[in-house]
Amino acid sequence: MPSGQLTVIVSAGQSRNPEKRELEQAIVERAAALQGTQVLCIPHLYDLAKDGETYHTLRQLEGDLVLVTWLFTRAAHWILDRNGIRGQF
Repeated sequence: MPSGQLTVIVSAGQSRNPEKRELEQAIVERAAALQGTQVLCIPHLYDLAKDGETYHTLRQLEGDLVLVTWLFTRAAHWILDRNGIRGQF
């Protein structure tokens, strides 16, 4: 990943509500349009396997991350920290 690149991670909600899916998609599209931004779409943080491919990919990321999730900030931070993704909010 190039230096100075921002990664936006969009964690899908567990709901099948079409309005929520549309909002997630709009965030993905707008973030992807920003220069120097990489976007990753992942399943809901609660649904990720600790030793799964998604966490493996997240652990390899360098630089700043922005996490978009339906979870409260503290809960999302705790889940990521517990699974080896260190950071601050």
